[in-house]
Amino acid sequence: MEKEIMPHATRQLYDIESGEFAQIDINMVPMIQALWSHDLVTYFCCEGDPSDDLTTDGNEFRGYVLLKQDEKSMRFIRHLFAEYPVFKDILPSNMTVSFDYNPMWCEFPRMCIRFAHNDIPALTAFILAYHPEYNY
Repeated sequence: MEKEIMPHATRQLYDIESGEFAQIDINMVPMIQALWSHDLVTYFCCEGDPSDDLTTDGNEFRGYVLLKQDEKSMRFIRHLFAEYPVFKDILPSNMTVSFDYNPMWCEFPRMCIRFAHNDIPALTAFILAYHPEYNY
């Protein structure tokens, strides 16, 4: 039986980069605000399904944030790989980072961070503690 994805409650945030309002899943609002506070450009995001865990094999139920791939985001990703426990300590996780570039969808290369819904608070705290001025 196929799992049905229910729409998430959202909050409207003003995106300075695009000059437009964006509908952000409620549980993603603090993470998106944290990313924006570091001048990281986001394209899309989703909080994923709260029932997601290590037994879920499909991407469609994990949360994600899609970032513009540029010098700032690459510095952040290097920090994520070096310091976030999942990567630093090689722990079991549904967290992945992928990179793509398809001019049909977006004029910039981009990167996608996928994570389990229950990882949102820890990942948000990690982003808030990030200091881009450090050499990662």
